[in-house]
Amino acid sequence: MATLHIPQVIVMRENLPDEVAPHFLRCFLKAYSRGKSLYTSVRTARQVLADDWDQKYPGIGWLPVIGQNPAELPIAWYELRQGFRSQKRRRQRPDDENALLDKVRTYWVEGVLEKSLHGRLRIELGLEERLDAIAHPWGMVWETPEQLRKYLAPGTRAIDVLNEMGKGGTLLILGEPGSGKTTTLLELAEDLITHADQDNTLPIPIIFNLSNWKGGRQTFIDWLVQELNEKYRVSKALSRQWINAEQLKLMLDGLDEVRSDLRDSCIQAINQFIQQYGKTELVVCSRVQDYEALKSRLQFQGAIYVQPLTDQQIEDYL
Repeated sequence: MATLHIPQVIVMRENLPDEVAPHFLRCFLKAYSRGKSLYTSVRTARQVLADDWDQKYPGIGWLPVIGQNPAELPIAWYELRQGFRSQKRRRQRPDDENALLDKVRTYWVEGVLEKSLHGRLRIELGLEERLDAIAHPWGMVWETPEQLRKYLAPGTRAIDVLNEMGKGGTLLILGEPGSGKTTTLLELAEDLITHADQDNTLPIPIIFNLSNWKGGRQTFIDWLVQELNEKYRVSKALSRQWINAEQLKLMLDGLDEVRSDLRDSCIQAINQFIQQYGKTELVVCSRVQDYEALKSRLQFQGAIYVQPLTDQQIEDYL
């Protein structure tokens, strides 16, 4: 491994039965391609083997192991997709940026997302583009209803939609109660954290809950500074510095949880913010009915609707 500069290799303590090997590979790739680390992906696939095959092949979940070359950093799916090994990941971010990344990862990804899944593989949620939900800055008069709403290809994820927009992308995520819209937001955050880990020039993804928005004389920037200070223990001076330098990717959950008489003003405050900070990527998540009931619309580049789970998907998960 050292001679060939191979970072890691997955090996089996014993030969896997032919019926099990493809199952392990599918489970591993599904987790790995969603931005999980190599170690977490192998652990997830091992757990699935134990759950599904241990009765027939006792102890099978312990067969896959990772051989590690200590001289090489683990390679991530993001780098494989880009076709290169990033050297930026070898240079450390400043300690305060790393601390914020760790807080977002620890609380939202490891604490909320992964615990909600209980070690299960994630369900692939269908997405529908809904451009009629936003007020596009260039207007949408030329689009037909068919162009405004269309189903995205199976396997399309929120990170794919956001990446297509380029720098400064803005995305609205809509869905029914319990459809998985917050999970979609958290999976997007997980992908963005993985990218930020591997490229220290990328902004830091950070999650806020809009239920704390009180409006009034407080500007949206002042609210962000307050939330960074109270929820993430970032000084107000450093918070303003990051916001002004557009070093944060803002992920705002719970627009529908804002007090009903303040939701329109909240949208207007967000619109004003993106006019001033055009390079800041911003994602908002809301229940579709509550959003459609509002007079104001977000002036975003894109919007997706998380389709409800099918009966088959529910059955497969259970």
